[in-house]
Amino acid sequence: MADNRGQNTNLTTLYKCMILYMLNKASQPLLTARIYDFMMDRQYTNYFTVNMVITELINADLIASETKRNRTHLNITEEGRNTINMFPNEVSPEIKKEIRDYLIENEYELREEISVQTSILKNSKGDYTSELVVREAGSDMLNIRLSVPSRTEAEALCLNFEKKNEDIYKYLMQELL
Repeated sequence: MADNRGQNTNLTTLYKCMILYMLNKASQPLLTARIYDFMMDRQYTNYFTVNMVITELINADLIASETKRNRTHLNITEEGRNTINMFPNEVSPEIKKEIRDYLIENEYELREEISVQTSILKNSKGDYTSELVVREAGSDMLNIRLSVPSRTEAEALCLNFEKKNEDIYKYLMQELL
């Protein structure tokens, strides 16, 4: 029976480099779901392997993760940039092109995913505050804080803002200018 450990190690290294390359080329953090989408839609590997590789990259401090409202954002660290630069030929030119094309094709959606941020805070009076933010180029374009009596209402505000933020922003600009 053949030993596949060497082949598996090479594939794991390739997947790590692909993810580092993707995060390095992205102009903002990416949702974990985007990494899964890219790797699995092109049938490079399966969910479990992608999950293992992401966990290993996080544990090695090559990427950082931040979870906000059940969505995990991944960003390459400085050590991750140094690492991918040490392996410039690990990812083939064809795969690099696929990654760049994916980032370009999905640029609007990727920007939208990271630019709309919501959070829920419980305040000292026992009410909940929903913070609803639209960011562009690192600056807040819109920041709304609304207090409501229950967590359910705060979650509804966040969910609806994520769906309707463009209309809300447009409405406010039309009414206020």
